[in-house]
Amino acid sequence: MQNKILPHSLETEKSLVGAMIIDESIINLIDLKQEDFYNEVFGKIFNLCKKLKSHGKKVDLIVLKEYLEKNNILSKIGGMSFLVELVENSNSIFWQDYKNIIKEKSDRRKIITYARRMEQMGFEETEEMKNILEKIENISENIFSLKEKENNGDLEDFVNSYEEIKQTMQKNKGYLGMIGPFPQVDKYTRGFIKGKVYTLVAFSNTGKSQFSYNFVSDFLRKGKRIDYYSLEVDKGFLFKDLLRNYYGKDDYEMTYKDSFYNLEDFENLKIYDSVKKFEDIKTMIKTNRPDFVFIDFLQNIQLGGSEYEKMSKIAVELQALAIETKTTIFSLSQVSNDDRFSDNQRIMPKGSGALFSNSDVLFSLHRDGEELFFSIVKNKYGPNNKKFLINANFDKNIFKLAEEFNSKREITY
Repeated sequence: MQNKILPHSLETEKSLVGAMIIDESIINLIDLKQEDFYNEVFGKIFNLCKKLKSHGKKVDLIVLKEYLEKNNILSKIGGMSFLVELVENSNSIFWQDYKNIIKEKSDRRKIITYARRMEQMGFEETEEMKNILEKIENISENIFSLKEKENNGDLEDFVNSYEEIKQTMQKNKGYLGMIGPFPQVDKYTRGFIKGKVYTLVAFSNTGKSQFSYNFVSDFLRKGKRIDYYSLEVDKGFLFKDLLRNYYGKDDYEMTYKDSFYNLEDFENLKIYDSVKKFEDIKTMIKTNRPDFVFIDFLQNIQLGGSEYEKMSKIAVELQALAIETKTTIFSLSQVSNDDRFSDNQRIMPKGSGALFSNSDVLFSLHRDGEELFFSIVKNKYGPNNKKFLINANFDKNIFKLAEEFNSKREITY
């Protein structure tokens, strides 16, 4: 028994470390320690990622390479090719399952280690029995402090999670989530996935609220339950604008019957215009657990602290909330108008870089002269920097993606 290999899963440890490099926003959500890793190299890389994140530094292949080189570790583990392999063979979607499996294996190793200690003490006849029993009592406390697990539940959760995604992909023709109103976008983002955060960034008066109604209408037609938190527009005005999109009619085309629809007629839609405190929004999402949550817009959420502290907290906790409730969160974010004339080629959310880091997919709505464009700025599930020309009908609040641009016609914004 002494020579039996201790429980571990190198592939899972490798996958989790790779997922952390792919998506640094999950690093603070992983409550493991370096000693939970069986493989020393994976444990060191995990710990390095944690330290970099805690000091506000970026976690990517280049930064890791520099730190590992300084500590004479990189050459011992196979060089840069080893780090590249970590990323290429990992997927951040299953990070929770990876974490749980690693923790379970770690706990099992601890139990075996404690048992071996007690066995060894039993053979030490020179030590007084009183001292041995005290040591065993301390060991027992350590064992009972481990999180209880039933029948390898973490492995079952992993299998169930994998099967759920597999079934979703089969049902949705290869997509990981539900297909939205723009199939040109879904083929890159793999649809709208449960428990993920999607952020739409735009300058003021670009039409981001009206653009979001295209998603709301599409999801309502598909029978999805939607909570819409309107932190700027009155519920009545929002509903009227949404109806124009839903029916594809402007104010003049709306019939008498159309114009007198009540919000109660749409049982799957809840619009909140008086819930503005962040804690209240979180509580309602946990209580309602809708399929989709729309927040328009993030900067108007009421929360103490500086704008940077506020937006950082919102970004991190929204991601955790989406994961916990398996709700797809679609948030709208402002961009500072001061950036309109900057040379920056990438629109970033206002207030904190955490909004960018903690979004699974980030879109932008932007103008170039008289033309309006929709872009995939960040995408965990496919390529970034995909841009589409929009045909917009603001009278009906209907937006259609007319053309995808390639590198031959690069749009600057």
